[in-house]
Amino acid sequence: MRALAFEKPLTGFFPAEAYRDMGFSVAEMDEVRRYRRETAASNDFAPFRKYFRKDMHGSMVQNLARIGLLSDRVRPRLERLGISLPER
Repeated sequence: MRALAFEKPLTGFFPAEAYRDMGFSVAEMDEVRRYRRETAASNDFAPFRKYFRKDMHGSMVQNLARIGLLSDRVRPRLERLGISLPER
């Protein structure tokens, strides 16, 4: 399992490659990033998204642990992202 699949949604994934391919400049991409952060922080649904994401990832981690897919290499990366991991 790759921790990257968990990292992108938790760290506010920004598809820079797609914006570059569409011809956006670095300054334009910075403006889009700023706008996304401001909009997400001020949106009425921000608390809901925060708890939904936490619950969703918690459920996924529990299921991956149950079937033995949480390796010792992946566990520290997930913990750094603030994901609570089950005991081994």
